[in-house]
Amino acid sequence: MNNGGYTVVQDWMLDFGFDLTSTFVYAIIYGFSQDGESVFQGTQKWLAEKCNCSKDTIKRILKNLTQKGFLIKLDREINGVTFCDYKAAIPKCTSHEQNAPTPGANCTTHNTKDNYIYKEKIYIKKKVEENSNSQSSEIAVESKNGKEKSCAEKEKGKVKFDFYESLLNAGVSEQTASDWLLIRSKKRAVNTATAFKSIKKQLDLAKESGISAEDCILMSVTKSWAGFEYQWYVNEKTKNNGNTKSIIDKRRSTDVLDVPISEYFKPF
Repeated sequence: MNNGGYTVVQDWMLDFGFDLTSTFVYAIIYGFSQDGESVFQGTQKWLAEKCNCSKDTIKRILKNLTQKGFLIKLDREINGVTFCDYKAAIPKCTSHEQNAPTPGANCTTHNTKDNYIYKEKIYIKKKVEENSNSQSSEIAVESKNGKEKSCAEKEKGKVKFDFYESLLNAGVSEQTASDWLLIRSKKRAVNTATAFKSIKKQLDLAKESGISAEDCILMSVTKSWAGFEYQWYVNEKTKNNGNTKSIIDKRRSTDVLDVPISEYFKPF
């Protein structure tokens, strides 16, 4: 939903179970579809910039959401070139107290917080550019000769870094990566290639000790760390093991004291 220059992800959208980027893409397109007649005509490049990801990621998300019925793809032809617009499949109910598990499904009232990991109302906000002309630019899919054309065609040989995809490639699950990106966003951490390079170096150190990237980033999520260092992981594990050892030692000393001293001087 577009709200005062921001895109807001409503509670019921979280119940779809999308990853963070897919949820935000749906929310953007939903913002252009609320009156039942309007459609989203922005470029894939524009969506990629708003979501801080690559154009290839946007293509994959649009295809996935369309195949699952959450988006409706509308083709139109102008001067021999086929353009496509997108429209959100709007659920019958959109109350923040209700869920819409699938587009058009009957709604049941229950607490969203009990069914989503974050346990709180989450609003993912991103500023929209002041120049609204970019929002109305069109996405060219394929012309009749099969070649892709676009008014916002990306520069050849230039690939945009994608922090989320890099985490997945490193072995982190989609859910853990999404959870961590939310924490990083709240703490204003930058998701640049340089930042990931530093994190990847720490993940490689952990891997040498047999610790997976998933376990490392899951620790960051659990501890609400915006970053990750292998030594942090070791310190936490050592601290936990130390607590366990002190409890065991305390129990052992208590057990010894509980035995009557006469028991140690029984005749053979």
